[in-house]
Amino acid sequence: MVGNYKRLACAMRDGDPYGAAVLLHQANAAPGRATDVEAWLAGNVNAALDVPGCTAARFYRAVSGAREYLELYEFENADALRTPDWHRFFAERRQGVARHLVDSIQQKHDSLHMSVTR
Repeated sequence: MVGNYKRLACAMRDGDPYGAAVLLHQANAAPGRATDVEAWLAGNVNAALDVPGCTAARFYRAVSGAREYLELYEFENADALRTPDWHRFFAERRQGVARHLVDSIQQKHDSLHMSVTR
């Protein structure tokens, strides 16, 4: 459990999975789409690790309160978020799951500067 979230799926590289940069995405499933969202998350958790620099991917579902779903991606550094490999993964995510999500918030944190973008 993380706060109000229960883990649905998790994949981590060997070694220290905690990256210097983190991308958080929170959203609700569109009406009638929870099954589609959970199937995509479970089926694609390992695909994020194919992105060079991505050290961990964790997907959660809220048990109370907050938005229904939390995606947490960790990276060796913020530069990994600017690579063609990450852009390709995120484009595939948009095609696979994002169309079933509503009320989304995305945050990027660089642990060295603690900058946040929405």
